[in-house]
Amino acid sequence: MPPGGEGKVEVTFRSGDRRRQLRQSVVVRTNDPAHESVTLLVTANVLVDLEVEPNLLRFDPQHSPLAALVIKNHTDAPVQLSEVYASSDHVDLSLSASTIPPRGEVSVTGKLLSDAPQGVLSGWLYIRTDLKTLPLLQVRIWGNLL
Repeated sequence: MPPGGEGKVEVTFRSGDRRRQLRQSVVVRTNDPAHESVTLLVTANVLVDLEVEPNLLRFDPQHSPLAALVIKNHTDAPVQLSEVYASSDHVDLSLSASTIPPRGEVSVTGKLLSDAPQGVLSGWLYIRTDLKTLPLLQVRIWGNLL
């Protein structure tokens, strides 16, 4: 870059699937003895149409065979949910409603079936949506079945 010139610094980061604010520092090293490094502060507001809380369907069979999570709709339109299924045959899933109202939420409940073998349960929960931005929601399923 010539003295007094301008340059561009391209920053890429993985924002994840949670609504949140991000703040990160980026250090640029230079060959200018007066300014050997410059620190840039990068901020972003991550906006998502749907948010899953918690982002894991976790089973703890010592306390309950049930696990639950909430899907929040951050849009101004209803969101249709369909094709709710798990990659594991040992989990039964149910939705509190098939439509999430604008700025509303629905709950997903998973029930651990009695024929689940002991050991680590690992898999995925899948839910189809009518959103073009997120046609398929994927949520991790996990449990330690003692």
